[in-house]
Amino acid sequence: MTNVTWILIGFVIMLAGAYVGVVRPWLATKLNPEQLTMLRQFSRIAVSAAEQIVTLTTGKDKKAYAMDLVKQLLA
Repeated sequence: MTNVTWILIGFVIMLAGAYVGVVRPWLATKLNPEQLTMLRQFSRIAVSAAEQIVTLTTGKDKKAYAMDLVKQLLA
């Protein structure tokens, strides 16, 4: 693997650690268990839909589509 690959792997590990250590506990305090379960389900649906759309070629496009879909489902 090249040096860039190791840097990207380290970055992904840091993001995962930040999510587990900060974002997830904060989110759990703001939402009741039913809302948290609903958010997880909607997120899975949105990510699955974004992955199935062939015209979205970049990860940013898929993320934007998934975020918009979750916002619509929660509205």
